[in-house]
Amino acid sequence: MKLSKNQLKRIIREEKNRILEMRHSEIDLSDAAINRYVAEHYDDFVDMYIRFSSSPEYFLDAWEDHCDENSIPCTQDHLVALVEEAELNEEVEVGEIFIGTRGAY
Repeated sequence: MKLSKNQLKRIIREEKNRILEMRHSEIDLSDAAINRYVAEHYDDFVDMYIRFSSSPEYFLDAWEDHCDENSIPCTQDHLVALVEEAELNEEVEVGEIFIGTRGAY
């Protein structure tokens, strides 16, 4: 399948718009919604963390890419909740994952 330059530009533009819409849409950050989010995505989060254990500096970038590709919200609150749950379950050492201002879009 061949794509013209204009078709490729259109596809890229549409994908960028989709990601921007997802990032700026209203996201429910209530405690119940955060708890649901953690329940739904915790296993994937830990699995990805384990896969990136040899290069943890790339883990959060990979997680954010995973969220973007799968239209999963990824805010600061979501990241904090996932990391706190992983620390509570001793999947991650306390302080091992530093979030900083990640996911604050």
